[in-house]
Amino acid sequence: MITKLEISGFKSFSNFSVDLAPFVVVAGLNGAGKSNLFDAISLLSDLAKMNIREAFSKQRGSAIELFTHYDKDQTATEMEFAVEMLLDKTIRDAWGSETKLDYTRLRYELKIERRPDKHGIERLFVKHEALVPIPSTNDQWYNTYVGPYNKCWRPNKSNNLEFFIATGFRGNKEEIVILQKGMNDDTHREQNIEYLESTMLSGASDIQYAHAFAAREAMRNWNLLHLNPEELSKPSASLQSSDQMGPDGAGLASTLYRIKQESPVAFNDISIELMSLVPDISMIDVKLDPNEDNYIISLDMEDGRTFSSKVFSEGTLRMLALLTLKHDEKHQGVLCFEEPENGVNPRRIAQLSSLLRDLSTIFQDDPDADFPLRQVLINTHSPLLVGEVKKMKNFDQWGMLLFARQVTQVKKGHKWKHTLITPVSSEQGNLFWERNMTQGLQSVNREEFRHYLETAKF
Repeated sequence: MITKLEISGFKSFSNFSVDLAPFVVVAGLNGAGKSNLFDAISLLSDLAKMNIREAFSKQRGSAIELFTHYDKDQTATEMEFAVEMLLDKTIRDAWGSETKLDYTRLRYELKIERRPDKHGIERLFVKHEALVPIPSTNDQWYNTYVGPYNKCWRPNKSNNLEFFIATGFRGNKEEIVILQKGMNDDTHREQNIEYLESTMLSGASDIQYAHAFAAREAMRNWNLLHLNPEELSKPSASLQSSDQMGPDGAGLASTLYRIKQESPVAFNDISIELMSLVPDISMIDVKLDPNEDNYIISLDMEDGRTFSSKVFSEGTLRMLALLTLKHDEKHQGVLCFEEPENGVNPRRIAQLSSLLRDLSTIFQDDPDADFPLRQVLINTHSPLLVGEVKKMKNFDQWGMLLFARQVTQVKKGHKWKHTLITPVSSEQGNLFWERNMTQGLQSVNREEFRHYLETAKF
């Protein structure tokens, strides 16, 4: 779960910082930079899986386009990220070894620079990397969203700070060091930073480096949900498909079949909730076709007809995918979902909002529960969706509404636009700006946000 994100030098972000709740809605008009926030999260996730060159090649645009452009002749040479996280209390590696973490609140820092290599060819290198625990004293995020007296998600550990990854000099050489337990542990591995093209975090592949491995696994589970109707409608090959649905919807049928076998009650709940969202449906089922060796989803309609998933509407497929994620005990991590209202009847926006809320971890629902951590980040330009979200009960205890806009800044004599994402809170049904903002910034934002909301009547 991402609890704070800091970005500078990446796309439209400059000295950007935002706290994130378990459920976040980023609202704003097109071109405000909402998607850039998700792009930053996607890049960090990929950097935990692969080297820098591969991670940058997966992003929208070329590598140079990902660095902040101040004007046509001036581009940033570095980009910096910091992300604070809440992690699950235990971690298991691919070999089945499991351990409990001493710390579940961690801060990860990364700086990437572009500069010539020893042959004069400009490349991308790691310049700084760090992973440190967040002290429990004055941990405002934990106190707000988990609760100051809820010890379930904070192991009893002293505030003697350690580090798990650090950048520093040994003699005249700068190195990144990764430790097993912390700064008092003798077992470590170091890497010369001069031409480092992969993060040290990405190399932590087992519980030998438990906290770095846990942070890596959490970041690898940051997914941009791009549900593709073509993938959602496909049957799943019984032996080749993953038993967890992919971010594009691939493997929906095999995931549903696993849920049906492992938890018939959960599968029945999916069917009942889909019927409430799509009234013409009387039953959903998924079966193995022995002739094709595929899992096939079918829907029975109230008029007696039966259809396979190949002819489901896009809206029905998207709702079924979200319900599958909700009831799948294996699903965890961060879901970034762009414009979830697409393909959904406006009359169903309230139900969609509740479904998305249920996809995130709400600590107040069951303070002592030991469940996988889930977080949902939505970006939208739909005032209807914002209106439904802000009416939810006790929203500020588990959710956050952010408003994105472009502002102009002068840097070294040049004007350039960067993204500002402002928290908006609710009090007795009304919206107001965070009190730590300057009065001038509040008034400008309030007027823009009022204009944005008035484009639809709730």
